[in-house]
Formats: sequence, C-alpha cells, structure tokens
Amino acid sequence: MSRPVILIIGADDIFQTVAKAGFTTTDKIEDVPVNRAIIIDLRNVDIAEAQILLEELRNIKSQKHLQIYGWTEPNASLNQYEIFKFDGLLNEETPLSYIKARLESASRIAAMSREAMTRFNTLAQFGAQAKPSYNAHQIPPKILIYGAPGPDNMRITAILDHLGILCVAAFSSFSAFEYLHNGGFDAVIVFAHDDKAGAISFCSALRRNSRLFHIPCLLLVNSDFGNFEDAILKGATDVDFIGVSEENSIIRLMTHIDEKRRRDALKMAFRLAKSDKAIDRASGLYNFAFFKSHLNALINEAINFKEQVCIIEITIHVAPQHNPNLEIPDDKRLSVINQIGSMIARLVRTEDTAARITLNRFAIILPFSDKITAFNAGQRICAVLESSAFDIGVSDEAAMAEAKFEISEVTDKKNLETVMLKFAS
Repeated sequence: MSRPVILIIGADDIFQTVAKAGFTTTDKIEDVPVNRAIIIDLRNVDIAEAQILLEELRNIKSQKHLQIYGWTEPNASLNQYEIFKFDGLLNEETPLSYIKARLESASRIAAMSREAMTRFNTLAQFGAQAKPSYNAHQIPPKILIYGAPGPDNMRITAILDHLGILCVAAFSSFSAFEYLHNGGFDAVIVFAHDDKAGAISFCSALRRNSRLFHIPCLLLVNSDFGNFEDAILKGATDVDFIGVSEENSIIRLMTHIDEKRRRDALKMAFRLAKSDKAIDRASGLYNFAFFKSHLNALINEAINFKEQVCIIEITIHVAPQHNPNLEIPDDKRLSVINQIGSMIARLVRTEDTAARITLNRFAIILPFSDKITAFNAGQRICAVLESSAFDIGVSDEAAMAEAKFEISEVTDKKNLETVMLKFAS
C-alpha cells in the first residue's frame, strides 16, 4: 500500500512526530485521499467543540472510511474521551513504531472498506447482493491473560470482569497457544514480570503464527523494562507499566479489539463476495467479465480521489520438472493451471481482486497501491508458484510453473485508457 497521507488538526509538534514515523502530513482535508487517517489535537480544547468537529468529519461522505485518532496529554485519563468514539488515542510519549503501526493499520482497514463497497457494487451487476452486512459481531470480547499468577493478574481480571469482558488465564506458553488455537479470542495480555525475554519471545511467536498474528497483544512490564520501541518491533501491539496506567492500557486495547473485529468482518464480507456469473469455476477466481467491469469502476474512483491502482499480470507456462522432452497431456496441463489459479487466490491480500484473463493469464488488481508494493507482491507470488510441484500422473514426473509478471500502474485518465485497452479482449 502506498504511504498514507495523514490530516492533522493541531499543533506543529504533532506534524513533526507523525513525519518522524514516516508519513506525509497535511492540514487540508482536500489533500487527504479516501483511505487515510486524521489526527485531532485534544489538548487544551473545549470538549463540546471537539465533539462537533468529530461528528462533522464523520459525516463527510467522501471521507467516511477515514479513521480518526485523538492526540492527548501523556498523563491524560482516557475515560474522559470515551464519548468521542475515536479509533485510537496517541500522545507525544507514544513510541514511533506504535504510531506507525496504528496509522498503517487504519489506512489498510479504510482501504478494505472502500474496496468492499466498490466490489459489491460491481457484483450487483452480476446478480449478487449489492449491500451485504459486514458489521463486527457484537458478542462480548474474550481476552487471554498470559503470565505467572499474582495480584497484578487478578487486578486486571477484576477490571475486565467489571467491563463485561470474558477472561481466560494461561500460566505457560504451551497452554496459552493451545487456548488461542481453539479460537474465539479478541486479544492477549502478557505479563512480563521478571521474565522480560520470555514475554517478548511469546509476543514474537504470536506474530510468526499464520493463524494468530492479527490478535492484539498488550505487554505489561515492570518499571525497569527499558525500551518500549523494541518490544513493539518484536511483536507487542502496545506496552505499558504494571500498576501505573492499566485502565488507560485497557481502553487502548479495546480500540485494538474493535479494529480487529472490523478487519475480521471485512474479511468475511470479501469471502461472501461471490456470484456464479462473476466466477471462473475452474480456478475459483473472478472471471474476465467481472475483472473488466470492476477495474473500470475501481480505477475511476481512485483517480477521483487522487489515488493510484496497480495491476499485476501473471503469465503461466507449465513444464516438466526433470525431463524437458516429456509431453504433458493437455488435460493435465489445464489441471495444473487451474490449481495455480486457486493458489493465487490464497496469495493475495483480502482487498486485492484476482481474476483469470485467459487460459494461462491471471491478473490481480491492487487498489490504493503503488508500483513498489505491486512489484514486491508479484515477486512473492511468482516465487511461491515456481517453487511448487504439481502431479501430472506420468511416472514420477511432476510439472513446474514458469511464472512471469508485468505491472501496469494507473495514476490518471491516460493510464486508465491504456490499461483498459490492454485488457479489452
């Protein structure tokens, strides 16, 4: 995804901090693309006026997918800001890695929301439901608390119980991961106590797990812990001191839970984004007719919001693994290409649209993404395809894929006409 542009309504120090985190900043809402974030300075402002501003920003139709963050004093009690329903709260002491992760995540969720609307509008032309529900589920949150038992754990559990949150305790990493793999958890709270290395190792293991990497992880540490930045870079979502500002930590954790639920709901919506008339049955990807219609709608929308879209075109050739003189039967070759199409569907991001263009050509639309993002994605996908072997039913021989990709980048109407002409037939 291209680097987000962040709208800041506030003082110069916020601009400087956000810029250090690697983002472009602006104070003009017309400069902010549709899938970016806003930060509002809440220091020394009238709460009623801030509430009006927040509601006005929420009601701007073209910007309704933006996520809005509040900027507070470092020692502020976050309870006073609950009425605002911000997507998160930051301050001058927030680690830069935390700010970077939150704003990038905000941009990703907003892009997913925008793409979901556009995709379902296109699918409506192919007989699908135009406006499916993809709201986050409303059941009470469920949090796993990991760490050696003690009064700190009990105090946090009591706070969560009071909020109506279901808590499950795990005293070893083995039991923690067993609980997590059984599913249903919205977040994890890890107590470091005196085992700093073990706690960070647990957070890192969580991020490396393909099923659990998206679960928010709050790391609570002793006062001598050291660098919060390092812990966040190694896997913690948020870090705070034990017994100091735990209520604020929990409020922040609830915003992460809400973010996770929105992301999960959007992923479910994309899984439901199907219509028999829009799908290539052999590969499970979208067909060429849907691709053309959706590409036109998505690119026009991106141009209107001064965004860019990239298309990866992948061409597949099937060859024997060891014997270049071996003839692969046409039905086996087709079977391999169909399997490759199914693999591509699992290798793209949720918000990307993968389609079959011809027998051995596939295309992937990457909304709100730059050429670097597309190139890295193309390299990764083709590397996976070329390292996979496919059974062709001839003795012990297997087929291998030769995958080549090209990237088309659309930033204006001229690019759009060129790309649409390329995929016109």
